Amino acid sequence: MQSHVIERRIRRALDKASPVMYIDGVRWYQDAHTWACTIGRIETVSGIIAALSPVTKWAINVRSAKNMMHYGKVGSGYTGYKANVRKAERILEVALPLDVLVGHKVRAFYDNIIRPCESEAVTVDTHILRLILGKEVLSRAELNWGFDTKWGNGMIQGAYRKVSRQY
Repeated sequence: MQSHVIERRIRRALDKASPVMYIDGVRWYQDAHTWACTIGRIETVSGIIAALSPVTKWAINVRSAKNMMHYGKVGSGYTGYKANVRKAERILEVALPLDVLVGHKVRAFYDNIIRPCESEAVTVDTHILRLILGKEVLSRAELNWGFDTKWGNGMIQGAYRKVSRQY
């Protein structure tokens, strides 16, 4: 896929958004940052949120991160991977989040939450891949392409940065 096609799809989605949806999208990471600050040290909370995030809905992620901060465990209802719970536990035990978080998506997500106004990172997740590829169900090959930092992920990030400067 060529970058101009990705840019066109991003623009089309932004142009379809209502003013409220657009503003909510612009404020999303700032709101996540503000919420994380109410729970504890921003680096720790953001690291736990990022660690728990793969294949986890936001509401479950928030509840699980809050449980982890208050009780040292995610609690019932967490739907993600056990390996990610172990990463969150390591972060809670005072590990530096970037020493624990691997994978471009979770590292970008972490950076976007701790630095919502300064971060240049683009969190490429399945929501973005669905938008870029124009389909709800993605194959393993499409997921691999989108999450591969060298190819698809880098191209998607560049397109998002370029389009964001125009809006």
